[in-house]
Amino acid sequence: MHRLNLTIDEALYEQARVFSFIEKKSISQMIRESLSEYISKNSRTKEQADLILASDDEKEILSIMANEKFSSNDDFKNKFNLWKYHTLKLLKRSFQNLPDGDVKRLVGNEIPPIYRIRVSKYRILFYMNEEEIQILKVDSRGDVYK
Repeated sequence: MHRLNLTIDEALYEQARVFSFIEKKSISQMIRESLSEYISKNSRTKEQADLILASDDEKEILSIMANEKFSSNDDFKNKFNLWKYHTLKLLKRSFQNLPDGDVKRLVGNEIPPIYRIRVSKYRILFYMNEEEIQILKVDSRGDVYK
């Protein structure tokens, strides 16, 4: 535990002393409980505080948060189209797993043979040999063959 010096007005202090006597709790315990309840009710601020506490460079995070608008996970989800994020994740996974997946060899390209992999509405064109896989193009289904 850490010691905290706290300044409060006299009327509040007297009320706290009476509550402490009636509840048979120390004022410190009542303050700890009140702070815990306050923090748990303010989830948005708690997310910010958790980011700061988890960071390696607290000064940088504090600076960013002072100068930038903070977005919670829900705000981010509402602001950005998660379908695009999901598709990008699928594309990344497909790159990592090449040549596995929904792969077909394209007709008319003998040397080097060009393949395509289907990922949702996107297509990845690539060729491969024993040593490497080279990605040629990533685009939507209608535009990739142009």
